Amino acid sequence: MAQISLWLRGRDLTAITVTPQSVDSSGNLSAGSTSSLYGHVNITDFRSDPAKENISPVTSPFANMMVVEENCTIEIEEILNMNSVNILAAMASSGDYFFVALTRGQQSYGFYSSRGAYSEGVNSKGKNVCRMVFEQIDIGAPNPTYG
Repeated sequence: MAQISLWLRGRDLTAITVTPQSVDSSGNLSAGSTSSLYGHVNITDFRSDPAKENISPVTSPFANMMVVEENCTIEIEEILNMNSVNILAAMASSGDYFFVALTRGQQSYGFYSSRGAYSEGVNSKGKNVCRMVFEQIDIGAPNPTYG
């Protein structure tokens, strides 16, 4: 029987939500209203950029780069819409902490984050987009989670 490769395509992003988080005086996060970006997303970009340190004895002439911290970000690019609220624009001014969840193909990600850079622009031709970066925070448990 013939078989083809089922590569992940953009339309295989089946769910993407962003939920603002409020923080109480003890540092506990609680969820606000979830917004779905499904059908609005141009690009999602997940990056893992671990911090490393050279840990080697003074007698060794070779570097021994060890991962000492994990650092992840998710950048989401939303296509701007002139007839409705642009979700990332609203999120950028609504708070500092968020939970991002996305499902692509058979894999799901959950990510507690702080608000990173936000940008948007208007072009004379083509689509117009805004971008928001969500940066990893330490919640005392594995973050992000994969399923």
